[in-house]
Amino acid sequence: MLRRSSPTLVAATRTASLRVLGRPTRRRHRVALSSAVLLLASVLGAAPPEHYVQGALRYYMRQFEDPTAHGRLDPAWFDADAIRTELAERLRRGEEQRAIAEWLFNQAASAFLSFAPLDTRHDPEARYRVPYDENTPHLLSNGIGDSPSHSGLDLYSYDFVMPEGTAVFAAREGVVGRVLDGYTGGGRDDGFRNRANAVLVLHEDGSFAEYGHLQPGISVEVDQFVAAGDVLGRSGNTGYSSGPHLHFAVRLRDSPVATRAVPVQFNDTSGRLLLLVPGQRVP
Repeated sequence: MLRRSSPTLVAATRTASLRVLGRPTRRRHRVALSSAVLLLASVLGAAPPEHYVQGALRYYMRQFEDPTAHGRLDPAWFDADAIRTELAERLRRGEEQRAIAEWLFNQAASAFLSFAPLDTRHDPEARYRVPYDENTPHLLSNGIGDSPSHSGLDLYSYDFVMPEGTAVFAAREGVVGRVLDGYTGGGRDDGFRNRANAVLVLHEDGSFAEYGHLQPGISVEVDQFVAAGDVLGRSGNTGYSSGPHLHFAVRLRDSPVATRAVPVQFNDTSGRLLLLVPGQRVP
């Protein structure tokens, strides 16, 4: 499966396909059997039994519409009837289970990222403040390319170590595009990969900032305007995390399902360019 976005965004959009393709359960065996029957009917040129189609359709749609999946997709972000209709056609054609799960993943990712415009450019003149109280320096544990999670599409990412409950500020003004909230646990277990609280703030140039691993109880809402320095929530240790910290990156949406982190420049309190050096406290 293609790597489309940062760990936080993948966690928000990947859950349903992982459930379909993950460890076997009795329900998964049933849907796998349904898919096998549908595929066999397609190969033989026969119409698949409709009760198999409907059974598989109900299963997949439960995964897609599950309120705990995809960072809690809002029904307003997608056309459930259109997805259900196309899914039924794919099932009747006998499309393989993995291909259907990948298609559903793309539908979920596109719906989740629909707040951000496509094919935009980050303003090279944009300047950011640090996403916390500028009078209290915090250690930059990982910066550009400093860890496996800060590479590829996520190269320009920053991890600031801070105690849980530290106020997280908007680094640049914008409109809240997405809020992922309600997760309470964190750690290096794979089960936490899909459970990070985060805020995504859309900027005027079409880029958006990602503030990840927050505590539950985020204080902003979708469509709310925030100025630079406004409190978004509080730092935490939710999701796949080695310890309390704030993950920050600015991203562009290059396709319906793909984003990438872009270089940004930070200013200090006097407006001078701020150099972020891993292993040092910032500012």
